[in-house]
Amino acid sequence: MQAAGYQLYGISADPPERLREFREAHGLNHALLSDPEFDAARAWGAYGAKSINGQPTSGPVRSTFVLAPDGVLVTADYDVDPAAHVTALLERVAPTS
Repeated sequence: MQAAGYQLYGISADPPERLREFREAHGLNHALLSDPEFDAARAWGAYGAKSINGQPTSGPVRSTFVLAPDGVLVTADYDVDPAAHVTALLERVAPTS
């Protein structure tokens, strides 16, 4: 996504130290932000009902938001599959040459 001109941020409930370790362990080059009270998740509609191992629960929902440089929301995807999501997202939002 960064190669396509997008700035990336990851947001998690994990504390900053754990996020730093995760970022280093996985060689990530984008910022990971801590949201321990789920304030950002709730504000963006990324907290609510979900299922873990077939059991209903509530909590943060893996989501992706793309904003234009002027801050306008371009797309919001909820309950995304991390394995295939970035490729599909790039096909939708990356500029064509």
